[in-house]
Amino acid sequence: IITGGARGIGAKTALLFAEKGAKVAIFDQNEQDTKETVEQIHSIGGECLTFCVDITKQEDVTSCVEQVYEAYGKIDILVNNAGVLKDNIIGEMTEEEWDFVLDVNLKGSFICAQAVQKYMVNQGHGKIVMTSSQAAVGARGRVNYSAAKAGIEGMTKDDLPTPSLLVDLDLLESNIAKMSQHAKASSIQLRPHAKTHKCPEIARLQLKAGALGVCTSTIHEAEVMATEGIKEL
Repeated sequence: IITGGARGIGAKTALLFAEKGAKVAIFDQNEQDTKETVEQIHSIGGECLTFCVDITKQEDVTSCVEQVYEAYGKIDILVNNAGVLKDNIIGEMTEEEWDFVLDVNLKGSFICAQAVQKYMVNQGHGKIVMTSSQAAVGARGRVNYSAAKAGIEGMTKDDLPTPSLLVDLDLLESNIAKMSQHAKASSIQLRPHAKTHKCPEIARLQLKAGALGVCTSTIHEAEVMATEGIKEL
């Protein structure tokens, strides 16, 4: 399941999963972009379900996740990719701007993770990929976005019921951290250096993360781990 999978990073991730043989489910409200992405997936022989769902609505998400499970028989990976911006300085930010960004980015990630967790627990396996940003430690004019991403990081580190991984979209090219010494913990954090416009690279990392639970700090390390296999963490 890929939220926000109709365009950008989400679409690239969906296509890459499909290329590797995964059965994909896209959760996105942009019907036109979703249609175009699905056509690309079908053109390479991939399989894809689509759901025009508001991820801030728990009942709707629960229903869609159930339909994915009924169709595919299992749910191996959730990529919580959906995100929005409503920038404003704190003195002028409206309650609606605050709520919209927190609801989609943070609440939506929580609702989707909660919806899939029972299936993953029953299966005995599953990966949840969370998407954060360097803004989690602060960004001028984005107090709502920063708060949401900080919340995602806290949720990922402390309380997700399956091995999870945090992808930081702002850090992808040069190393800022060595392999985590806590890779055996229930939450695995991935913080490569990056620029958000590099969708294919981020999509590739999300694929490796979802498939393998990789803890890595560069694209190269992700490739090495994927090639050699995870022998130990």
